[in-house]
Parts: sequence; structure tokens; C-alpha cells
Amino acid sequence: MSRFLKGLSSTSAIFIGLLIAFFGTTKHDALEAAQNSIKESLAFGDQNSDIEVYLFTDWACPACRKLELSLENIVDRINDKSKIFFVDHVIHPETLNYIPYHLSFMLKNKPHYFELRDELTKLSVVNGAPSEQEIAALAARKGVTYSELNYSDIALGIKYFKKLGEKFKIKGTPTMVIINTTSKKGKKLTGNSEITEQNVVDAITTLNNI
Repeated sequence: MSRFLKGLSSTSAIFIGLLIAFFGTTKHDALEAAQNSIKESLAFGDQNSDIEVYLFTDWACPACRKLELSLENIVDRINDKSKIFFVDHVIHPETLNYIPYHLSFMLKNKPHYFELRDELTKLSVVNGAPSEQEIAALAARKGVTYSELNYSDIALGIKYFKKLGEKFKIKGTPTMVIINTTSKKGKKLTGNSEITEQNVVDAITTLNNI
């Protein structure tokens, strides 16, 4: 009887271990699926391109604000050549206050995104913690409606941005990472002196030929 109980105990331990592993894997798979889903929703440009471009900026970063002056021109040059992502990388804590609004504009107002991004940039200079009412008024001036995201979408977006920063070892902003997802080759451009229209186009051309 004691031998049977000992065997049963060992079997139960194995079963519990497998159960924990299963649910742990399921939870991980669910998170990965959710992150893949939000990745596709946040993407701009050519959705089928092998080239992915990630721009990491911080809403309180002076150099990032300077880059905004040429950003739309850069995107216009690469929009049909790459899949583009705009990533909030937190250097200054004020950026955390802007992530929910930025996510909303990317997910809900893509056709007006650059107008809204420009307005957010201007606002960030004078207000580190805008209210939802201020953001709604900002959107209304551009003829669009601000849609508040639920907490789970915001948390998922923040987690996804953090994961990208860790994956690409981002140390400062602005930083652009350009990846050929087929060859797994990439290029990293840092600061306004490197993130220029010509440098970005040249990097994409080079990576397309690898």
C-alpha cells in the first residue's frame, strides 16, 4: 500500500508539473499572440514588406522634437518600401503620460496620425501631463475624435514597447532600427546626424539587396 501511495504521489507530482508547465506555456503563448496582434495594428507603411523600421523616441527629448521636423518627409520616402513602427522609449518619465494618447492615435486615427503626432509634440513642450480633456480638444481641432483605450490595451502597448527597447538594446533617443526580417540583417541609426532621409533610404536599399 505504501509503495502504491509513493507511486501515486510521484505520478501526481509529474502531472501537476505538466499542468503548471502547460498553463505557463499557454499564458506565454497568449501574451505573444496579443503582442503580435498589436504589432500588426500599430504598423504603418507596406504591411507585406520584409523591411521593418522601428523609430524609438521620447516625448520630452529635445533631439526627438528636432527630428519631428523631417520625420514626415522620411516616412514619405520609405512608406512603400517598409513596414514602419513608432515606439515610445521612456527616457523621461513624462513620456509615460503620453503613451496612452499616442497608442490611441496610432490604433484609431491612422489617416490623421502625423497631424496628431505634431500636435502631441507641440503640447509636450509645455505640458508634461496633459488631461484626457486636453487631448480630446487637440484631436477635435484636427477634426477627429479621441478614443480612450482600455487599460489592458495600454498595458500591452507599454509592454510591447519595452520588449522592443530591450530586444534592440536601445540606449538613447532618437534611435532608428532597420531590419530585413528574411536575412535577419539590420542597421541602427542614432541621433539627428544619422537619422536623415538619405541615410534611411540608403540603409533600406542596402538591406533589400542582402
